[in-house]
Amino acid sequence: MESELWKTIKNYPAYKVSNYGRVRRVLGHRGKKPVGVMKTSEQGCGYLQVNLYDNGKPRRFTVHSLVAAAFIGEKIEGFEINHIDGNKK
Repeated sequence: MESELWKTIKNYPAYKVSNYGRVRRVLGHRGKKPVGVMKTSEQGCGYLQVNLYDNGKPRRFTVHSLVAAAFIGEKIEGFEINHIDGNKK
């Protein structure tokens, strides 16, 4: 089994995403400790999502798009991220 690798999320240096699809906060915020692996929620269509904060403002991302951006590169317009095994999670 492949070991879990973590990469910093572009434009969100307080967060990292893993090749296993987990997201964690690695830098404390407002004097708080890092939270470790974050909870995700499911969109109505089955994709997992997570809120990342920048200067106290939340922005929602799908986890699969964060993984793809970190490990493959930015998505090219008109292309889609393919879940080869069909599992959106």
